[in-house]
Amino acid sequence: MRVLLLQLAPQANLQINKALQAIGYECLPCDDIADAVVTLADHECDLMIIHHLPRKETDFRFIEILRGAAGSIPILVMASTPTSSYKVGLLNSGADDVIDTSVFFEELCARIHALLRRRDWSQSALLFCHDLQLDLYKQQVRRGNRLIRLTRREFSLLEFMLRQRGRVLSRATIFEHVWASQSECQSNVVDAYIRLLRKKIDAAGEEPIIHTVIGMGYTLRPPADLGPVFDQSIPGQKFA
Repeated sequence: MRVLLLQLAPQANLQINKALQAIGYECLPCDDIADAVVTLADHECDLMIIHHLPRKETDFRFIEILRGAAGSIPILVMASTPTSSYKVGLLNSGADDVIDTSVFFEELCARIHALLRRRDWSQSALLFCHDLQLDLYKQQVRRGNRLIRLTRREFSLLEFMLRQRGRVLSRATIFEHVWASQSECQSNVVDAYIRLLRKKIDAAGEEPIIHTVIGMGYTLRPPADLGPVFDQSIPGQKFA
């Protein structure tokens, strides 16, 4: 899980940066609005946290600009003793939540999880590819009429690949999103879980959905999307 952390009080943000990393989030620190806009354009982020908003008249415009750059990414604002009217202004400008900087870390984590959960539900509770269906509400996976039992990690891996359907994903990209608590990419771990997932998803007689792109990584896409340019029977062939 990747968090853009806009550091408007760097000496205070060092602590929150370390705390978020300790619970498995990757933090992308930014020092100003221009840096944040560039980072949003260059990286896929799951959440933006603005820490120590200075409480100036320009704050509302500040949030409007960031909302435009962030798209659907949730924005959590942390401000020092925010008044009710100030919170309302920030929320109306595009923030998704506003909390006091003195909040306990447990509450901050709970609010982060709520924002991410809300975003996931708003995107879709059902993810599809060909005849494969993943239900986020029921935590179930089916292929056709077949119920597939997955471990928590396998479920997270499949969910990520379904959300990135059609994209070629490197092992490093998969690892940093599914194994966020680890510091270094372990490609053998990714390969092992892909093999496990394939055995469960691609049963005998069913069209493969998870494909290897030699030298690049993996992709999940419907068989019809592969077209005539790819034949799994030819070793070493890449997608055209």
